[in-house]
Amino acid sequence: METIKQLLLALGVLTSPVEQPPAPCQEDCQPSAAAYGVIKHFEGYSPITYIDAAGYPTIGFGHLIKPGEKIEEPLLGEAAERLLQQDIAPKAAAVNGYVRVPLFQGQFDGVLSWTYNLGEGALKSSTMLKKINAARHDEVPTQMKRWNRAGGKVLKGLERRREAEAALYEMRWY
Repeated sequence: METIKQLLLALGVLTSPVEQPPAPCQEDCQPSAAAYGVIKHFEGYSPITYIDAAGYPTIGFGHLIKPGEKIEEPLLGEAAERLLQQDIAPKAAAVNGYVRVPLFQGQFDGVLSWTYNLGEGALKSSTMLKKINAARHDEVPTQMKRWNRAGGKVLKGLERRREAEAALYEMRWY
C-alpha cells in the first residue's frame, strides 16, 4: 500500500490534509485532476495504434478504436487530450447516472477510473455498484480489486490500478 500512496503523492492526489471536507456530489460529479492523473498513469500513452492486453486496437490514453473509426497518427498533444476528455465524458455520465447516493470526490474519481478501464456495462452490472448504492462504502474497495484480469489472466498492472482506485475511494476527499 505504501507504493500506492507514493504514486498518489506523485500524481498530486495526496496533498495537505483538508480541514473541512467538501460536500459530496450527486448526479453532477465532475472528474478532478486526480482522476485524469490516475487514468493517464495506468492507461499509459501511445501516439500510434497498438493492441492492448485484452487484444483491442488502442491509441492515446487507452482509447479503444471502434471498427471504421479513423484517427490521425501520430496522435499528439491537444488532440490526445481532447480524445481523453471525449472518452471520459460518457464514463462520468454513467457513474453519475447509476450511482444513487452522494459521493465524495475521491470516491467518484476511483469509480470513474475503474469505469474508464472496464466500461459502463461492467459498472451497471457490478456488485460494486450495488454496494455503493446501499451505502456500504467500506465494502467497495474489495469489490474494485476483484476486477484484475484481462484476457482471463491476472495482470500485475491491473492489480496496481485497482489498489490506486480503492485508495482514492477510501480517501473520499483530498
